[in-house]
Amino acid sequence: MDYSTPLIRENDKCVKCMRCIQICDKVQSLNIWDLAGTGGRTTIDVSRNRVIKDSECALCGQCITHCPVGGLQEHDDTGKVFDALADTERITVVQMAPAVRSAWAEYYHLDPKFATAERMVTALKTMGFDYVFD
Repeated sequence: MDYSTPLIRENDKCVKCMRCIQICDKVQSLNIWDLAGTGGRTTIDVSRNRVIKDSECALCGQCITHCPVGGLQEHDDTGKVFDALADTERITVVQMAPAVRSAWAEYYHLDPKFATAERMVTALKTMGFDYVFD
């Protein structure tokens, strides 16, 4: 498996449902995934015979969300983050996408009026991050 990107593919789990292709093509309009091979050898792969890090993938996570069998997963670097936060000599910076502001409210069942960007910054600084950027 390729751990150089946040997206991990496990081909042996894939059931060829094509949900990743559909969400990427029809909703995200990125056309990252495509069918490769023919007949019984058909698989889902990165389009135009590329690897994910050489594609235009925005790493939005929609293919991960729509994969019913866990063939697509995010690479978890939580341990590295906690190690960096524990190192007092290291300056820690977090940068978040604007969509995170609404996603964290939904995930924690918070009223959107309560889940403000300011509160998220406060929470991240309380965790130990030195700088927070949107």
